[in-house]
Amino acid sequence: MSVTHILMNGTTRAHCSRSIQPKSRAKMLDLPLWMTKKRNTYSFTSSDLIERNEKGQESLREIYHMTYSIACQPRHEIYEHVHCLCKLSHMVSVLDMLLSFAQACALCHDGCPEFTDTLAVRQGWHPILEKIAMEKPVSNKEYLTEGNNVVIIPGPNRSGKWTYLKQIALWQTMAQIGSSGPAEYCCF
Repeated sequence: MSVTHILMNGTTRAHCSRSIQPKSRAKMLDLPLWMTKKRNTYSFTSSDLIERNEKGQESLREIYHMTYSIACQPRHEIYEHVHCLCKLSHMVSVLDMLLSFAQACALCHDGCPEFTDTLAVRQGWHPILEKIAMEKPVSNKEYLTEGNNVVIIPGPNRSGKWTYLKQIALWQTMAQIGSSGPAEYCCF
């Protein structure tokens, strides 16, 4: 039984390795250009193998070229209208944000923020802790004016000081983007 392997070696040559019986050597391809023997395996190339390899390489180049031209055509058509896609993406994201705000207001009954020179929050809670905590988070109040703009927050480690500061930043951010505040009353 003989096993034949035809290999493309690089881009310019092809060779064939065939494991054969010594008596079958006469049946091999005519006029090999070079031949080497390693145990029962003869490796050789011929002008026929080189020609077939070149045809295969040329076919592969044509396939790559056709694939590239087919793939580039829709891409150029899309590039002409990419500004419309960007506008559409922006409008969909704004609509999604406004819908999320409306759903949050309808479900939570949060307070509508007012904008003044004073930061005042009555019965405010952390909006994220409300969603992930097992029980309702502790409500806080805050009042800061131009003359009273420093707050000292005492307490031991892990008592919620950092969470309280993040809560105030979240209230402010939510008010500025147009969302309702998670508080009974909030003024920024």
